[in-house]
Amino acid sequence: MASSVKRFLWEFIIYHFGLPLELVSANGTQFADNGLQEWLKELHVTQIFTSVAHLQEDGQVEWTTGQSKKGLRRAMIPAEIGFPSARTLIFDDNDKELRINLNLLEERRELASIREHNSKRQLQKYYDSRVQKYMFDAGDFVFRSNEASGQEPPGKFAPTWEGPYKIKQVLFKGA
Repeated sequence: MASSVKRFLWEFIIYHFGLPLELVSANGTQFADNGLQEWLKELHVTQIFTSVAHLQEDGQVEWTTGQSKKGLRRAMIPAEIGFPSARTLIFDDNDKELRINLNLLEERRELASIREHNSKRQLQKYYDSRVQKYMFDAGDFVFRSNEASGQEPPGKFAPTWEGPYKIKQVLFKGA
């Protein structure tokens, strides 16, 4: 029975919340086991035994509910204070960590800029590999897209191309 309590404490309390300073438990045999008490001493956890309150049923539901809430409130205060989590223990180092992150911010921006440049270069390389290059000579006739020039108002019956235009001079890089 004590091994199942150990497993429960390890998996659901210590693993998720860290080592508690105190363990408040009932007087049951599974909690009073010598093996469990030795294990808790090795972990430097103080074990506190409490008695379970059995409220008498005398027909006063509001009184009983009020008493049980008070009892729970008293029982919960030590548990909240007595369980330091890893987050609260490390919180003091939070200011140092934030300052380190601020110091590294410029470096992270530079790395992001380098990644952005590499990504744009790869995209340009992919685009340039798929573009078909046409070389025109002086005197060739070409058409121009109506969308590019905006000469004609756009619409369903607007012409797609305009021209023909005659090339007077060939510029560099296929312009």
